[in-house]
Amino acid sequence: MRDYSSEGLSREELKKITGLRLPDHPTSAVGLFLMDCLRLSEFRLFVTATSLFTLKHLELARKEYVAEGGHGTVHNYFAQTYGERGFEVQYRPDHHREFLAEILLTKTAEFFLKYLADLLSLVFRTKPQTLKSGEHETLEFILGFTDMRELVDAIAEKRVERLSFLGTRELSDFFEDRLGFSLTKDDEEMLRLVGIIETRNIIVHNRRIVSKLFKQRLPHHPGPLGSRVKVDYETVLADCTFIENLASDIDTRAVLKWGLPAAGTRE
Repeated sequence: MRDYSSEGLSREELKKITGLRLPDHPTSAVGLFLMDCLRLSEFRLFVTATSLFTLKHLELARKEYVAEGGHGTVHNYFAQTYGERGFEVQYRPDHHREFLAEILLTKTAEFFLKYLADLLSLVFRTKPQTLKSGEHETLEFILGFTDMRELVDAIAEKRVERLSFLGTRELSDFFEDRLGFSLTKDDEEMLRLVGIIETRNIIVHNRRIVSKLFKQRLPHHPGPLGSRVKVDYETVLADCTFIENLASDIDTRAVLKWGLPAAGTRE
């Protein structure tokens, strides 16, 4: 059975764990992406379980405190600890749900953008003709390589690095116009994807405060300039699943279009 990623999980094992739609012949790019998402999901479960575990044992300790009748070591501990303002509240999972949602959305969006960069690199290296463009390399740059493979790899790396600075719509246009490949199946999916990526950008760069650039890229967003974008935990979980399934769909279609090598095989 083919390894799904460098960590050795098979396609069937990963599908069972995640419940996602997985490609039949996944590339190394999507394998690494899904493993990143799996680690993030495990982190979310760890944070939630740790919080619930802490609350449970705090309650057990509180009962012992009451049983001691206000005397002894446990009493002294709780007299000091529970006297702190908001002590118990800060250990409740729902107290940190919004911040956890920010982390989940931000990391999933970043994983997806890295996946697109890795996919582009794989396409360029597998089908060097896709590198053809109006861009030119200097003779000095070309003569710095001893064989064609090294040259193709270097040019591919430069292209990917440049494209990584594009916005979501611009990157989608590149796939569509230059490679004849659509990232999404319709405008509704594209709008949702742009919304997720732009929300990630505003979390990272502007503390969730709506900016002019945000409104330019998402003109239909209801938030006025200067307001804070709401990040809902359940919505973010649904968006993360959407991104994961979108990457799997992109990978399936990319393999069919360009004959990309599956994970664990040579390009």
